[in-house]
Amino acid sequence: MNKYKNNFKNIFFISKFLIVIILIFSYHSPVKADYIKDFEIEGMTVGESLLNYLSKTDIKKKIKSKNSYIYPNNSFATLMYNKSNLNIYDDIGVIIKPNDKNYIIHALEGTIYFKKNKCLNKQNQITSDLKDFFKDIKYDFVEYNNLNYIGDETGESKVTYKDFNFSDGSAIRVICWTLSEKFKSKGQIDALVVAANSIKFMNFLNNNM
Repeated sequence: MNKYKNNFKNIFFISKFLIVIILIFSYHSPVKADYIKDFEIEGMTVGESLLNYLSKTDIKKKIKSKNSYIYPNNSFATLMYNKSNLNIYDDIGVIIKPNDKNYIIHALEGTIYFKKNKCLNKQNQITSDLKDFFKDIKYDFVEYNNLNYIGDETGESKVTYKDFNFSDGSAIRVICWTLSEKFKSKGQIDALVVAANSIKFMNFLNNNM
C-alpha cells in the first residue's frame, strides 16, 4: 500500500488542494460537539496548537518540505502529519499560518486510500452519519456528483463532493476520487478526503481563492 500511496501523492497532493480549496471537512466517529472546532481527526482538533503534537523545529521543517502546500502570499500552509498509529486515516493534512508563533490549526483533513472501488460507499456512509449527527444544527447541504477529475485529461476519472455549509461560516466537505483503470495503471488509486475548515480559513478562501 505504501508504494501506491507514495505514487498517488506525487500527482494527487497538489491537485487535491486546488479542488479542496473551495471548502474542506473533518470526520470522526459521532461524538457530540459544537460545530467543527470540537471535531477530532485522530485526536486533533481545529483551533488548537500544532505544538501539542510537533516541536517548533519539526513544524518549521515541514513548512519547508516539498510535500507541503503554501497558499498565496504565504498566508496559510498545508502540512502532512504522518503518525505511525493512525486509526482511521492513511494520512492527515494540517493547515496553519506559517508565521503564527502559536501554530494554531485552522483546518484539518484526513485521507483514506482505496485499492478497490469502495470510495463512494464510504463517502455515502460518512455523509449519512453527518446528516444524523448535525440534525439539530442549521446547515445547507450541496452535492456535486460524478464531475471530471482535473488530474485526468481523458475525463474518465471522476470526483464527487458532499458539502455541509454551516450558519457560522465554517464548512464540511467529503470528497471521493474514483479513477479510471487506465489512470490507476500509472500508480494512482482511489481516495477519500474528509476535512474541516474554520470560519477564518473559509473567509480567506472565499475572499482570495
